[in-house]
Amino acid sequence: MCSKLLPAARYVIAGDFNMPPEFIKKHDKEGGNYYTIGTCTQKSGQILDYIYCKDKVVDVLEVKSTQGEWISDHKCISGSII
Repeated sequence: MCSKLLPAARYVIAGDFNMPPEFIKKHDKEGGNYYTIGTCTQKSGQILDYIYCKDKVVDVLEVKSTQGEWISDHKCISGSII
């Protein structure tokens, strides 16, 4: 899934950010993508119920799509599965 994830480490998807990659990049806070509880994660302004933490997340994943390479809107945090 992502070459940056370490074997045997536990990760959890912290959010399915259904917004354009440009929006996500523009709103990533300096020093590493922090999202606090209550961050809107949908174009409609809705909040996914599993955005629970404000921990630092790993770099966004690069994925292949039919439109070429782009930055995924999925973010991960290290830690226990929630």
